[in-house]
Amino acid sequence: VGRCLRPGSAMLPPPRFRSSTVSVVKRRRSRLCRILAVAVPTCVIIALQIHAAGHFEESIELEASAHGRRMAAEASRHVNHTSPPAPRASAANGSAQCSRHRRPYHVLVPCSLSVEHQWQARLSYHRYLRLKESDPCSDLGGFTRLLTSPDGKPDLLAAEMPTVVTRQLKRSGRCDDCDHGFPLLNRPWAVRRLLAFHRKEVKEEYILLLEADMPLLAPVDNGAEGGAAPLSPVGVESRALKASKLRNETKAVLRRWHSPLREVAPVGPSALLVHKRQLEALAGPWLNVSLSLRRDEAASSALGPLLERWAWSLAAAEAGVAHQIRPTLQAEPEGTGLSEVGLFSVYHMTSELRVGRSWNWSKRAFTRSYPPRIPPLPPNKGAKKSTFAFVRLLNDAVDAAGRRWMPLYNRTRQNRTAQLASLEESIGQTKQLILEQLVVPDADRRTVDAVDRQQGGCGAGEGPPRCE
Repeated sequence: VGRCLRPGSAMLPPPRFRSSTVSVVKRRRSRLCRILAVAVPTCVIIALQIHAAGHFEESIELEASAHGRRMAAEASRHVNHTSPPAPRASAANGSAQCSRHRRPYHVLVPCSLSVEHQWQARLSYHRYLRLKESDPCSDLGGFTRLLTSPDGKPDLLAAEMPTVVTRQLKRSGRCDDCDHGFPLLNRPWAVRRLLAFHRKEVKEEYILLLEADMPLLAPVDNGAEGGAAPLSPVGVESRALKASKLRNETKAVLRRWHSPLREVAPVGPSALLVHKRQLEALAGPWLNVSLSLRRDEAASSALGPLLERWAWSLAAAEAGVAHQIRPTLQAEPEGTGLSEVGLFSVYHMTSELRVGRSWNWSKRAFTRSYPPRIPPLPPNKGAKKSTFAFVRLLNDAVDAAGRRWMPLYNRTRQNRTAQLASLEESIGQTKQLILEQLVVPDADRRTVDAVDRQQGGCGAGEGPPRCE
């Protein structure tokens, strides 16, 4: 660049080419200067565009943060019932104005930073607020989104809903604080750290442990009959965790952690209604068994994505904890759905909903973006009540948020995609201009080849000339 900018500078070839190729080199020098004249300003323009894109992202974050503060204030008004519409009983007033004795539990939802967990947590929290407002005498207590992030810092949604942030496990390592290539280990890790370092955030004596994709259909009843006892948690039976359905090879692997297998309850820790002291006692063994299973090649291969759930069942069986099975605790509709959805308290949207050939919905289609409102309702002839219930649940959350349902991620992602397309187009144009300048005319090529042949240069001999 300096030689191009200095007038009269000489970019001359070696002495043996100087007599016959000076004109060629001068033309090439001028061509190089033209390339630089095109490339340098273009790079400056691209840098300015990237800088502007950074300012746009910062403005989106500021807007989202302000929106989060407004939502947090609104959520606080809903939870604390500072201005109830009528003199109804509230959760803050205890059971003095309620006709039943309350045994409140804290709703705990472990989440990651993925977009899928973010919109699911917002849906669950919106549904929680609706139920809390409609039935203040229920056993619903507080709500906490248990977030794991790489640096232990909160995200934008932390201003919108109650959130406790813990540092996630190190990725793909083999140490005790590494995830061993299995991110689901962050769930027992986060629960243990919550109860060890943030125990005061959970004021209730009971905890309802859910997953991000488990919104509430109705408050879970924690009454004296059928409720969670201090030493007997309430769960739902999972077909995938029945030891009798396993192959003999898998049974042999699991017997190394607990035997007999008939004592292992087919209950994963979601949905689970458990006493806080008991969860605190089992959180450590739950994590240790998860790490032990993951480090064992045979167990990790046999259990697959259910490894963390099996770890809970094995740790509980080893500690002598017996679970109460409540079939109506959780619904897992699939296909056309369930008819008696009103009997269940938790909706697990794990399977695809499909009605005929014209309508289907699956959460797996929205792993990187927010789901929009579902405009076409399922056909009445084939859809069950649970499908209509889920459509109403999702649409209610979308309608309540309005245009704020997708501002934090989808709109930013769409603008980022447009900016990247513009940058790629600018870079492509620059490449084309540079390639056009780099084309060597045939006359210049013939001149260099002739000099090589005359003086025995690098192009002499068999094969293509190597000077170029």
